[in-house]
Amino acid sequence: RGQSDSFFLVREANDVEECEAGTPIKCMSTIRLTHLNSNQNLHSHNVRSSLIGQHDYSAQEISLFGNNGEGDGGDNWVAICEGENWVRGQKVKFQHQDTSKYLSARSDANYNERNCRGCPLVGHLEAAAVWPMEEAHIAFKAIEGVHLYN
Repeated sequence: RGQSDSFFLVREANDVEECEAGTPIKCMSTIRLTHLNSNQNLHSHNVRSSLIGQHDYSAQEISLFGNNGEGDGGDNWVAICEGENWVRGQKVKFQHQDTSKYLSARSDANYNERNCRGCPLVGHLEAAAVWPMEEAHIAFKAIEGVHLYN
């Protein structure tokens, strides 16, 4: 999207010692994704998602949770990628540690004036945690933003 409200900080998992900025993120590492504008973490739990959940009853809601970047184990995601470390531009999948479902976004699950009249989500895709996974909807790339390297 390229908007500032779509940026996330990749951090160490909940209840894990803080890592140094620029430390490479190893594939299969457990991480948190902290939304920069709200300072809350991408979070999932056993609640059905509002849009995708209308067609896939197993799809789980994704929300922002916590205060000042601190939340709970529902904020933990496993970064699944190829090679030793996750690198800019490389596809990555995020598997929710508690539920084993995958972070997903689909162009046909977008918030608009018909399903979310006047709400702040209009113009955004719904993020949901899904299983089984559809490769086209669960592969993400970090392209924009500030990337630090040691």
